[in-house]
Amino acid sequence: MVEIFPLKNYLTVELLDLTPELQDYSGTLNAKPSEVVYVGSKITFSSKYDNPKDILLKKIKEGDNKTIKTFVYDVVSRGYASLATTPIAYFYLKGSRILDLFLTAVPYTSALVLSQRYVPPKYILLPPELENLHDIDALVKAFEFYGQLTANNVPREVARRVLPLSSNSAMLLTIPINVLGILYKYLQFYSDTVPWEIKETVDRMISLVRKEDPTILDAVLNSPEFNINVTGRSLFKPQDSIEFSNREGIIGEYLDKRAYTLIESYRKEQERIFKNPPETIKEAVKNSWKLSNIVIPYRSYYTVIIQWLVSIAMYNELKRHRTIEIRVESIYSAIKNTLEGRRDLYIPNVIEINKNYLEKYVKLSHEMLSLYQNLVNQGIPSSEAIYVIPHNIKVGVEVVLTLDQLLTPNLFYGIRSCMTAEFEMRDKVWGIPKTILRESKYPAFAKKLYNLLVYRNRDLEVPLSKCRIGMCPEPKGRNCRIINQFIPQYDHKKFEEERKSYLNLR
Repeated sequence: MVEIFPLKNYLTVELLDLTPELQDYSGTLNAKPSEVVYVGSKITFSSKYDNPKDILLKKIKEGDNKTIKTFVYDVVSRGYASLATTPIAYFYLKGSRILDLFLTAVPYTSALVLSQRYVPPKYILLPPELENLHDIDALVKAFEFYGQLTANNVPREVARRVLPLSSNSAMLLTIPINVLGILYKYLQFYSDTVPWEIKETVDRMISLVRKEDPTILDAVLNSPEFNINVTGRSLFKPQDSIEFSNREGIIGEYLDKRAYTLIESYRKEQERIFKNPPETIKEAVKNSWKLSNIVIPYRSYYTVIIQWLVSIAMYNELKRHRTIEIRVESIYSAIKNTLEGRRDLYIPNVIEINKNYLEKYVKLSHEMLSLYQNLVNQGIPSSEAIYVIPHNIKVGVEVVLTLDQLLTPNLFYGIRSCMTAEFEMRDKVWGIPKTILRESKYPAFAKKLYNLLVYRNRDLEVPLSKCRIGMCPEPKGRNCRIINQFIPQYDHKKFEEERKSYLNLR
């Protein structure tokens, strides 16, 4: 049975660490990040400061903290980023999926997140504006339906799309101090559309860092720096001035003719790997380097921008792929499009083919959408009413893919076309080659690129994902055997044994 919690009692923000710190074994030196950064900045233009410990010990003995603070504050507040990007904070956070949706989209952060693909949520978390809400039957029934689906062997990653955004989440977040400061400033401009939970969390993060070492953070807060794209990747912005259409496909494309030479070199290297597959992990790693090195230095020679309509659940996976540029539609625009009938819900195939599942899935989703509309009509801010929205409404996303994201084995296409990828994401990524082949304004190039993204074996076509290096890196039980289509003699057991020997797990 799902439990209902006031979000303010569940929300957790803990500062685990703030780096870099500098210590010595004698205990005479215990330098804070701002002090370490001060020394680092000095040694960039003076050989006098070639020993950080010595200069810090001297400053600490002299009690000259003012010099350090004044210098760091002056440099950072004028917009020089390097000093502010060096310190990093590590937080443990607990909240709702709203918090996850926002913070893991912020550039230059890194997060280890409780995965709803594998872990069933336990709580409905209600923000202060909804604490006295009695009409939550739709949310409870959504959790019950989720339980029914998973009990009948519907994968959790499929079933979770019916859950509301108020379900619980947790994460370990790594965030540079300059990003934290910029995030705080960003929230001042979008205070009406950003949920209370996000603002409260960032306020607590700011407070905890200030207690440890306020110098750099305060300098960032008073600098003109806004050099990260929070708005483009955030769901929680005002309704878009540039609206997303309901069309999916290519919306922009660029080709440098030199890309033809590149992909010809890539094709020859790929054929060599198929003809002479690696015998060891070391050889496979070398193959990965060779393929990557052909395209990464020249990534801009081909760029394609593709628009998709995806569920919020898939967007939550997509925006964690931080090496690609994306722009997402405002959640408020997406909800409006859905309520006004201009956009349908995302319905997984396993739900669509079962009449009973489909009827209940659609009914519960519309009940939650109606509850949202009723709350807004009652004067509840839309930024708080969204906690009752299900994960299956569709939002528009623009994905910018350069040549390296398409062909480097362990970048976007290679990772997200693998059978281990989230199913909706995998389906979208599998469609990329055909989209390019069908819609590209450079048909000759598109055909050559298609043949490097897809392997044809008689009537069967399979994506050339990260296993294109001649080795599947997944363990037994997760390997899909697609690699055997282009390397029939591939022996997964051999590589598995070698991996175990490296890990001393034999």
